[in-house]
Amino acid sequence: MSLVSAARRLAASVTVEPVLLLFMVGSYMQYTAMQSLVYAKTCQGLFSPTVCNNLQLDEYSAERDAVQDGASYWMLYSNVALAVPSVISGIYLGTWSDVFGRKAPLLLPPLGQVLAALVYMAMSAYDSVPVGFNVLANLLAGLLGGFSSMIMCCMSYLSAVTVTRQRTTRVSVLESMSFLGGFIGPFVGSAIFEGAGRTWNFTALVIVNSAIVLYVVIRVPEVPPPRQPPAGGSACQKLARVFSLRYLWDAVRVAFKPRADSGRRYILMLLVVAFIIMINTFGVNDVTYLYLSDKPLSVRDATYSGYFAFNHAAGSVALIVGMPLCRRFFDLRDTTLSALGIISKILGLIWLGFTVNVGVLFCVPVVSMVSTFCIPPIRSLLSKLVEADEQGRVFSLLMVAESLCSVLGSALYNSVYPATRGWLHGLVFLLGAATLLLPAGLLYYVHRRLRSGAVERVQPPAAGDREQLAGTDTAPATEEAPPPPPPPGLAAVPAAL
Repeated sequence: MSLVSAARRLAASVTVEPVLLLFMVGSYMQYTAMQSLVYAKTCQGLFSPTVCNNLQLDEYSAERDAVQDGASYWMLYSNVALAVPSVISGIYLGTWSDVFGRKAPLLLPPLGQVLAALVYMAMSAYDSVPVGFNVLANLLAGLLGGFSSMIMCCMSYLSAVTVTRQRTTRVSVLESMSFLGGFIGPFVGSAIFEGAGRTWNFTALVIVNSAIVLYVVIRVPEVPPPRQPPAGGSACQKLARVFSLRYLWDAVRVAFKPRADSGRRYILMLLVVAFIIMINTFGVNDVTYLYLSDKPLSVRDATYSGYFAFNHAAGSVALIVGMPLCRRFFDLRDTTLSALGIISKILGLIWLGFTVNVGVLFCVPVVSMVSTFCIPPIRSLLSKLVEADEQGRVFSLLMVAESLCSVLGSALYNSVYPATRGWLHGLVFLLGAATLLLPAGLLYYVHRRLRSGAVERVQPPAAGDREQLAGTDTAPATEEAPPPPPPPGLAAVPAAL
């Protein structure tokens, strides 16, 4: 096969990967500018311009403390304004993708980011706009989904257009886009912030998310729902169907409804595994800066930024290169891949907990490089355990868990770290590593059960690669013909889990 034809095949297989990459780049790109804006607006609301312009002087230490406290509260309010509505809207977006099609839900989170960026631009351009408008910006973003819903919508789309045997690899590559965004976004955002000012950060955010909308409209093909939604009725009846409260219950029912061959048990266990891993991830991220900036390490901000970027770059390489190689040459099951990720995460946390200098610190991303394997196989496995018209719903449950974990993880680790730093500086990371033994045990149980009595799941015709959706005959040469359908009554559990 020529290099040109291989490149064409690769380009033809790309669907929503650029969507998630651009969205995460934009999210990380505006983070510094948004924090700076909230800090400046808090000071403007409390003190005169003279005080705000000289806030770093020792004579204004009391005023500086007041601004620190006020900005912290406003950031808390903003996070709540983003997280709470995004839970509800995310469930609707996941269900809509199952009922009405996978494409339209992809448009709402970037539109929410555009609206939020316009509010930030107004706050930055006009001194009369108060700091409270930051809550409005996050509320608008949350009502249209937020970053968790963007991940969920992309995962639902990719699961619907990828055959079962290739899904884990494709999901891992898609997951890597979040890490790439975390690597690229801060550098781009810092360059714009230092070179042109925070208003241009938000302008760039509008441009990036507008590009996402255009890409989805022009480049991403629609995926028809597995079951056609009911037609007919008045405009009010159609609107009532779209916003029916039944969708909230349907999302919860996906996890709890009875399934053949203990399918419900496996789904619930995998959700618990993902929940514990995500609490650990969010909590560790929240206290790492405090841990590294405290004595004896006393790491500078530039060093921390380098560590943050290196960590995300290593995670991206593991997902883009390591995961496909593991699937291709070792034929590892989803549960095995996720278990490898948990082991790597445990080792990385232990290493971080005993870090004594910068050289040892920069070994942490290498030791924990495979920790990015934790969640993508679980996403893939969950999509294989449910019906084709339930994939959006099960991903919406993961999105809800992710939103809750961002709050719970922060609260838990920020409580444990101050209470234990006097005994052992890195004890919070060692305790986090210990909590990961539970999901490791649950994964081992699921692995043994699925391995002993699994059957291959046959996806409906709507599930396949993008080439199949387009009706072309350029499917990858490595794709195997689908196996015969399982006998009636057998659970929809894949053999290659």
